[in-house]
Amino acid sequence: MYKFKTTERTKLFAITILTFFGLLFNSTFAEGKTLYEKSFEANSGELLNVKIMSGDIEVSSWDKNEVSIIVTGDEDINEYLDFFFKKTDAGVEVKTEKKSSWSNWSSTPRFKVIAKVPQNFDTELKTSGGDIDAKMLNGKLELATSGGDVSIFDSKGEVLVRTSGGDVKSVNFDGPSTLRTSGGDIIVKNNNGSTEARTSGGDIKLSVSNGKVIGTTSGGDVELDYTGNNEGIDLTTSGGDIYLKLPSDFTADISLVSSGGEVKCNCFPIKIKEIKKSQFYGKLNNGGAEVQCKTSGGDIIVENK
Repeated sequence: MYKFKTTERTKLFAITILTFFGLLFNSTFAEGKTLYEKSFEANSGELLNVKIMSGDIEVSSWDKNEVSIIVTGDEDINEYLDFFFKKTDAGVEVKTEKKSSWSNWSSTPRFKVIAKVPQNFDTELKTSGGDIDAKMLNGKLELATSGGDVSIFDSKGEVLVRTSGGDVKSVNFDGPSTLRTSGGDIIVKNNNGSTEARTSGGDIKLSVSNGKVIGTTSGGDVELDYTGNNEGIDLTTSGGDIYLKLPSDFTADISLVSSGGEVKCNCFPIKIKEIKKSQFYGKLNNGGAEVQCKTSGGDIIVENK
């Protein structure tokens, strides 16, 4: 067997080390340099309004009565966009406007707006081509992007999410949620409160407690793990399976209908009104608010935790 000579081993080691530090360097400076840094005095209950083109947005809270804004990225972005920062009666506003040199926005250098806001602060965040990350916020949240993903972590209040081409992820949100995407998956973990999740082309996976739940997709599976009292459940898919897990003391009038698959309800105690291969109607624990599951092309399975 061929053995490396000492010089060849040294060269291989050097290349490995250089490659490692090259990747580390690129990762560290992937967001680019700081382009703008602004701060404004603010109070709880005010609003951060961000409207930008082609960039990412990241917002979190801190214990200061101040809004901090940092914009990072390639400084060439200033050839395409003007940036504006303003304190208003409502709160703080950040926006971009395109310059006349704007040609093909898809090839424009990327940038990120990083903001910190006081606790109990409303946020309205909109970007035409980037991702949105919201962390540890408390207030009314409106998050919209035309081409990116949206993530929400450890927040509470009320949230509306809209994305035309990305995934939506919500973890540990306390309050009503409306989550909509035209082309991605929706994942909800440990949310407390009513939840509406709609996607035209992805899967829906929900872990929710204490609220009405609506889950609708045109092209994927729907999974729901529910805890708490029944306030109504409506799950629908045109092309996938539905899997629902419920507490053993859950009370409901239940309706399960599949046009192209099997239906199984493994919950107890249960009173069966009507059962067929593709349809099931009954009552869980003497009945309650309605639970509906409908699919055109898959199976439906309902069982106790």
